Amino acid sequence: MLNINECTGCSACYASCPVDAIKLEENREGFLYPIIDEKLCMNCGMCDKMCPLNNVSPFINEPTMAFFGYANDEKIISKSSSGGIFSILAEKVLKSEGIVFGCSMSNDCKTAQHISIKSLDELSELTGSKYIQSDVKDTFREAKEALLSGKTVLFSGTPCQIAGLRTFLGDKEYKNLLLVDVVCHGTPSPYVWKKYIEEKERDMNKKIVHVSFRDKTHGWKKYSLKLAYSDGTEELTPVTDNLYLKGFINNYYLRNSCYNCQFKNKNYYSDLTLGDYWGIEEKKLSYKDSKGVSIVISNSNKGLYFLDKIKNDCYLQKVDLKDALEKNPSYFSSVTKNHIREFIIDEIYNKGAIKTLNKYCGYSIFSKIVRKYYKFLSFKQRSDKS
Repeated sequence: MLNINECTGCSACYASCPVDAIKLEENREGFLYPIIDEKLCMNCGMCDKMCPLNNVSPFINEPTMAFFGYANDEKIISKSSSGGIFSILAEKVLKSEGIVFGCSMSNDCKTAQHISIKSLDELSELTGSKYIQSDVKDTFREAKEALLSGKTVLFSGTPCQIAGLRTFLGDKEYKNLLLVDVVCHGTPSPYVWKKYIEEKERDMNKKIVHVSFRDKTHGWKKYSLKLAYSDGTEELTPVTDNLYLKGFINNYYLRNSCYNCQFKNKNYYSDLTLGDYWGIEEKKLSYKDSKGVSIVISNSNKGLYFLDKIKNDCYLQKVDLKDALEKNPSYFSSVTKNHIREFIIDEIYNKGAIKTLNKYCGYSIFSKIVRKYYKFLSFKQRSDKS
């Protein structure tokens, strides 16, 4: 079996078990891990066979071409994290009576899960980044059923989720399947997010009814986390000030597998990889930078085929891959595990999310001293072990 710290929670093992002997259960950090019911297990080995970390798939793709672009419709761009290319692709699939799978926030805004949609009216459920790991539930099985019935399927997710789905689907090539992943920084702890939201509701004495992790009120590059409350009020906090986003960016509570991700660089299973074209202002390129610019990486001929189908709905310009990803290192390599990660979860359990994040992410002199102290302590512990 796989080392538990390498498990991404992609759910391929769960989806492929012929006797439903595998369940995905949360650990104390809120991440899902497979648990085998030995009474039901047939020892068929299907779970090991379907794990993308245990197998080299014939469907691993290398980047063939890179573009930057954005939707022609400003409304689509404003609702998207970057340039709205995902929305254009999804619209094209839905208009052909296809099915789109992607990440959606729960009604109470405390968890994220993958869902399927069949109409344009539902598309808003899937747009925008969600900085929390989603539960894919039974969407792998649903996607396979749709593909076998002849439906066009767009499945979007993180690179590890896409790798899990592609392995689960087996050796068969599906011409009616478009796999889309993102340039992924890492997946944050669902437990930390849930505690953060619960404490915000407690402090404000009202429910949160909507969340946007990448609100563009103040622009694409200066995005904010926006919380909408049940009384109609909103709270907008810039990424440079929001405690949860700062903890995420500083790698304080990512899944352990994210610090050694196996699905980066030349190990993408997707047809298209989408992200933000950070640093585009430094390039000699003509572009419209009102609310966001996407980087679009085609990893297969199928990816190019689908991009050709949306060319009238967006602006796309071919660019050099290396130049386009110069300010996007997460495409190539994993983030570094932060030296104080080991202290964060325990303290959130004992003292709460907001108090703990303020301690480690705040601007006060005390916060800076705390960070330096734990950096020294972590260094000393590593030295003692060596």
